[in-house]
Amino acid sequence: MNLVDALRRTFTVTPAAGSGRPHRPAPQPAARPTLSGTVTDDDGEPLKGLYVKVSHRGTMVAWAETDHAGHYEIGLPAGVYEVRFSSRAYHELVDPDVPVTGPTTIDATLVPVI
Repeated sequence: MNLVDALRRTFTVTPAAGSGRPHRPAPQPAARPTLSGTVTDDDGEPLKGLYVKVSHRGTMVAWAETDHAGHYEIGLPAGVYEVRFSSRAYHELVDPDVPVTGPTTIDATLVPVI
């Protein structure tokens, strides 16, 4: 199969109005998996400014800071990650094996350091 045949199988080819040339719609990029959630304290109050760090095989690959509502969102390639929630005022929480293959939600509740 040559390139033209491959393109015809991939796209619907129709003439553009009045041009006499084929019109090929642009391919849509695949949706990137996301890791998102909300971080609260043990009273259910959202934690603003908390760090969510994502590692793969011991190397940090992404991070986010929670917003005023305790929400975070991180775009990642599909894979299995360690997710670490940390702040000086709260005990760190680690989930060592989080599979991310599409939209993935991890909510966390942290306990203050006393």
